[in-house]
Amino acid sequence: MRSWIVGLMFAASATGAAAQQTMSFTSPPDTFKLNSTATGTVAKSGPFLTVRLDQHVMWQPKKYAELVDVIGYKIELAGNENGRWNTSRSSALVPFSYQSGPGLTKQVPTVTALIPVDGVKTFDDKWLILTIVLKHRDGEAYTHSHSERLKLNVAH
Repeated sequence: MRSWIVGLMFAASATGAAAQQTMSFTSPPDTFKLNSTATGTVAKSGPFLTVRLDQHVMWQPKKYAELVDVIGYKIELAGNENGRWNTSRSSALVPFSYQSGPGLTKQVPTVTALIPVDGVKTFDDKWLILTIVLKHRDGEAYTHSHSERLKLNVAH
């Protein structure tokens, strides 16, 4: 009887488990005024992608002399067609007020973000984009780093 209960508990947890993937986010060196490098995990859980950034830094190349004001960042689900990123869904903005300068690196606290993906049929041709939102004159500017292609093994 005891082995039957243990087997039932294992089967229930195995069928309810979400597929999970380890992720790294990188950006080309010296491309943007401010860059992100991060590692973490992504999992499909019901109508969400749950993205946890365990290690995350923002860094500014020395060649950009001006100060950069950060508003926050978000994580977006995107496809890539002919070298152009097309975002389809996004997490909420994670507020992170910070002013960077040439050669500075800032460690960002661990965060878990949710991306709503109800109605998304496949993740085979998708990536995650880590977008930093910057103050720019009277508006906003953006810099991006991206993950490797999603390889979530999700049954529909």
